[in-house]
Amino acid sequence: MNNLLLSKLKEANFIPFEIENLSMEDLLNENTFDYLLTIDNETKRLDIINKLKMRAKKLECLPKLQKKLAFLDINTDKSEKLSHNEVADKLLDENNIVIYDNRLYIYENGVYTEDKKIVEKKIINIIPKASSFFRNEVYKNLELKATNKIFDKESEIINFKNGLYNLKSKQLYAHTPEFFSMNQVDVNYIANPQKIIAVDDFLDKISSYKKERKNAILEMLWIWQASSNDVEWLHERNVKIWDEWMVDDDGIYRIYEPNTKDYNPDKEVTVMDPLSVPLSDPFGEYTSFEPKYNDEGKLMTAKSRIPGKNIKAAKWYGKGYAGTIGTAYGYITKRYDMARSLINSIKNCPTARRKVFSLWQNEFLRTAVLPSCVWSTEWNIYKDTLNLEVHQRSCDVPLGLPFNVTQYATLLKMIAQVTDLEPGFVSYSINEPHIYVNQLDGIKEQLRRAETYEYLKDKSELELLCEERGNLLQMKNLDKKSKEYQILDSDNKIIDMLLDPSTPELILNKEVTDFFDFDNSKELSDVKLVKYKHMGKIPMPIAQ
Repeated sequence: MNNLLLSKLKEANFIPFEIENLSMEDLLNENTFDYLLTIDNETKRLDIINKLKMRAKKLECLPKLQKKLAFLDINTDKSEKLSHNEVADKLLDENNIVIYDNRLYIYENGVYTEDKKIVEKKIINIIPKASSFFRNEVYKNLELKATNKIFDKESEIINFKNGLYNLKSKQLYAHTPEFFSMNQVDVNYIANPQKIIAVDDFLDKISSYKKERKNAILEMLWIWQASSNDVEWLHERNVKIWDEWMVDDDGIYRIYEPNTKDYNPDKEVTVMDPLSVPLSDPFGEYTSFEPKYNDEGKLMTAKSRIPGKNIKAAKWYGKGYAGTIGTAYGYITKRYDMARSLINSIKNCPTARRKVFSLWQNEFLRTAVLPSCVWSTEWNIYKDTLNLEVHQRSCDVPLGLPFNVTQYATLLKMIAQVTDLEPGFVSYSINEPHIYVNQLDGIKEQLRRAETYEYLKDKSELELLCEERGNLLQMKNLDKKSKEYQILDSDNKIIDMLLDPSTPELILNKEVTDFFDFDNSKELSDVKLVKYKHMGKIPMPIAQ
């Protein structure tokens, strides 16, 4: 390469025409590399090198050019030498990065996000070996350089995966960074969706078979249909709610201290309740237990407590009652054939005022592990409607009440169906409703949800559809001087309920005409609950 050509190249800054006309000899000339070393602007240097590479590739001498560049340690990748400031500039040029409400946002896949990890990934794409310090410095530069932006809030727009749907115009528009949205519905908008039966059936199925509802209905069928006190019947259906009240293999019901966290067999003691009435004692097991007295000389019974011990007391039932709950619930319904008697009375004597069925039978109370909480039902017919009145002596409100209401509402509907009547009202009376101390946190959460529901129920549909749902709840908490409100999953479920306030419906298999033919397997195939929405589980411990 002669001096005249070098001079022309310097003056013209290596315009493409001149590079494209270089011969192989000129391309690999030392003057070319001397010139590259004089360029301080690394962006300009990289541009020239890339054009030289393209020319070398055409001349089939690219390996020789690359070898020369490597030998002279001329950097061919500007990213390795970029400063924090330059990387920040590159990111701002190639992405929509803004400051909104004093926070840094980057536009990605149709939404603005504060996720710093997305920015860091883009930095690593530029500089793969960028340190955490380097990435933080780039982020600081972005916070200083990004444009402050003010967006018009358009609550009538819903952000879907495939675009922005305008509720007013009923049109779907392409995503644009001019619309500020932090949330996106994780589905594509379909203008004219076709009903997919398989999907609907699947959704109906999973909504109908929530474990808690199944357990409640199966327990009811255990008592009223199977007329059983055998806990194994429940175990076969994966129901464990009666395990704590089951008589053990020795024929003894041991009442364990509920506050004992760490079981220690050395501290275990069996105090036989002297008031226990043996159902049978063919082998003299009961007589082998002697009454025990406390330090004050008082006789210990089933209600006595022994500090520091794992068992507070025990009652003897006999080995014939191992695995059962004694003479309670299903034992009583079976003894008096209550379900069949009820159905016969409805069919044969519809106007009779004696459809009263009591699980509280005095002669069997002392041998019942847990005397019935729901102890009485009264049934009456008005025109073609069957109504039910339920009496409960004691009720664990957070846990027991939802169970019991579900059970007797289902029982009413089943009995009405098999007697050709319409199900009417369930009237409920509770003598001693209570909340245990260890359930208070759960109750507080329940009240918080109720408060949130009442606050949101008067909001407009457009407000609830707004992508910034958290703002609605932030306003609710201003009086509490809350700086930030974290929207919970239960809050989103409340909003979804308000947007679609459909009434849940309990559906029974219409083909069943005999109460005893309703499926009581673990599948519970004859019972469905559709359109039911809930706000999520609340942990509630059970108390003995």
